[in-house]
Amino acid sequence: MRSRFLPASFAVALLLGLGACAVDPAIQQGEMRNRQIAAGSWRLSELRLICMGNPDAGLPGRALTQDEAAEQRRLVLELSSLAPDVWPKVPLSNPRVEEFRRICAGDPATNSPARALTTAERQELMSLMATTPASLPSVAGSGGAAGAVIWNDPGYRTGAGRYDDRFRDPEYERLLWELERDRARWDAYLWEQRRRQIYWEHERRRREWERDRDRWERERRARDRIEDDRRRADDARRRAEEDRRRFEEERRRYERPPAVQPPSPRDDDRRQRDAEDAARRLEEQRRQAEEQFRDDDRRRAADETARSLEEQRRRAQEDANRQADDNRRRDAEDQARRLDEQRRQAEEAVRRQLEDDHRRAANESARQMEEQRRQAEEAARRQADDEQRQAAEETARRLREQRRQAEEEARSRREPPPSPRTQTGVETQIP
Repeated sequence: MRSRFLPASFAVALLLGLGACAVDPAIQQGEMRNRQIAAGSWRLSELRLICMGNPDAGLPGRALTQDEAAEQRRLVLELSSLAPDVWPKVPLSNPRVEEFRRICAGDPATNSPARALTTAERQELMSLMATTPASLPSVAGSGGAAGAVIWNDPGYRTGAGRYDDRFRDPEYERLLWELERDRARWDAYLWEQRRRQIYWEHERRRREWERDRDRWERERRARDRIEDDRRRADDARRRAEEDRRRFEEERRRYERPPAVQPPSPRDDDRRQRDAEDAARRLEEQRRQAEEQFRDDDRRRAADETARSLEEQRRRAQEDANRQADDNRRRDAEDQARRLDEQRRQAEEAVRRQLEDDHRRAANESARQMEEQRRQAEEAARRQADDEQRQAAEETARRLREQRRQAEEEARSRREPPPSPRTQTGVETQIP
């Protein structure tokens, strides 16, 4: 009987212990929801911090971008769907807090642009987020754990003046604002480059306009000079033609035969001298006109040579200036590209560091939760073993008691009843 009963009891106790060690799926789902709620609350507090700014550190707030506004709406919907019974009781569902979220993200329905919170709005939002009830109900299926802890992330600790975050690295805030500062500096650098580019483009167009104006002025002066040369040449030809015509008239007048008497030899000599003087004057005028033409040609050639040399010098200067502008622009583009690459590498390094920190924090949290679960399972297993051992000892005690009673009954049935003399242990007097 003993050899058949004890193994069965141990098997039953073993099954009970294994059943106690199994993890409840509802508890696992509740813990998973708690982690999702904690992550969503942390990210919402981060977006609030971006919009509020940190006056103590000299960091101004800014409006949320379109991606950040979409992420904020998604997180609110996820949190309200993860715990619909708890959501109306937390400050995140406060209508005033929702209004602040619309201010930071903008409201397309009312055509309101996004903007940062003012000092009064920031103080009001901090006071609203600091009023989280201490006894919030737990998320369904969480086994009573977490409660208000996962919702209590006001963004700024009351009276302390610095960000309170229990779900990420304390250095994350500084790294985040350094990224924002670097992005603002990079935007300012790009704007300065654009301003310089616009300035140099305007300067280039102004110089081109001045060069075109000088060229048009030179062409106008050249046309005027050519017109003056042509006018002087026409005047010289007209004067030469008049002198020739006058000389012919004088020659015909002097060569006309006398009407009454033949001219005297002195008149012939005088007419010949006059004709020679007129021919000499005409030749002198022709020579002076040719000399003037040659001087004008030489002056025009010298002016044209000087003008071509000036044009070559101007073109060389323009080419040198254009080459210098191109070199400066290429240097600026190279420097901007290097700065962009350095900024991208810095952001990539910071992002990798943040991802590593978050991954280490998540692994540490998972390890701690696994350690807590293992300790709870170990405690439950020890309690089950103690209860099993106590039950086995109680069962063995009852079995020993039953066996002793059975042996007593069997012995009493086998032995004769005791005599009255020995029944009470004293002698009995028989009358």
